Amino acid sequence: MGNNNSRVININLDRLEAVYYGSETISGNVSIYTLKDNNVDDTKNTRLENVNLILLGEISYDGEHSNNAGTFSIPVISAKVKLPVIKEKQEHYCCLFQINLDDDYLPPTLNEPYKYPHVRYYLKVIVNDEKSYEKSITIFPIVKILEKSLTSIIYGGNNRKEMEIKGTLNKLGYIPGETIISKIEIKNPRTILLKYIEIFLIEYYQIGVGPSHNENILHIVLPGIMNTTNEFISETFSVSIPAYKHLCPSYEKRDGGRVHVYHVLKIQCKIEGLCSNINITIPIKLGTELLQDAYPPSYDVSEKKQIMRRRKVVDKITGKIFFRQSSVDEVESTKISRRMIDISK
Repeated sequence: MGNNNSRVININLDRLEAVYYGSETISGNVSIYTLKDNNVDDTKNTRLENVNLILLGEISYDGEHSNNAGTFSIPVISAKVKLPVIKEKQEHYCCLFQINLDDDYLPPTLNEPYKYPHVRYYLKVIVNDEKSYEKSITIFPIVKILEKSLTSIIYGGNNRKEMEIKGTLNKLGYIPGETIISKIEIKNPRTILLKYIEIFLIEYYQIGVGPSHNENILHIVLPGIMNTTNEFISETFSVSIPAYKHLCPSYEKRDGGRVHVYHVLKIQCKIEGLCSNINITIPIKLGTELLQDAYPPSYDVSEKKQIMRRRKVVDKITGKIFFRQSSVDEVESTKISRRMIDISK
């Protein structure tokens, strides 16, 4: 809520969570209450002559890790609309608005708005040419997973104690809610104690010229491989990427302020002995949806139905927006007009 000496302002969005994806429309209303003191003639300050809403986005970072001191902000979007004013009640006004996100590959919102570095988007209301109120929102780009990110890969590692690990990963491209599946085989000819294996999904991001930052998206310890000295171990594990929260997709922008977001699957094997651990890092791509025809041509019909994507759904009764999983067969009936982004670059 924002206010000055004579107004109270609210920005009410069309959804509970202020999260938007590229090419969506940001809509809602601005509610303005004028505060009148009966003992003071405040007609000039309470009159609504000009109400504007501005969508602003910026890439901000400090120059600590470069030769330049201070902080830097690079604008990425600026859209202004003049709002029609509707008088609801005495001293209460309502202004409806819609702002289209014409770019489906805007840099994703990163970090807290007032911490450096960050990518920030916010709505600003200006009444009678005076700054009145700001509201932060989250914007993510549309990032599609292409066919070549859906093929399986082989990974491996070893240590000086002749322990060797080989594994296969079902694919390299994922969307939230999907499951990472891998088969892992371990050769341990000297029967060294393998304490446990940890699996991490980690997000890294870099803004401007500063260092990279990271955050664990998920972390598990494989329950089937703990405190073992077996000469041969074979295990298949699966981990689900969280779908209950909005995850930042993989992204890279080089011009006009560098923003780089990438994800890795880390397999960390804790082994008895000094410098005996085996660490395997596999870069993966995290997108927002699968490309319409993103499945290998060798798949049969039953396999095609297992390829899923997140699909935005609007509840016709409540108007709320949510996401559900839909199969490729369903997706093929929907025309996608957005520009396709190859995240495998």
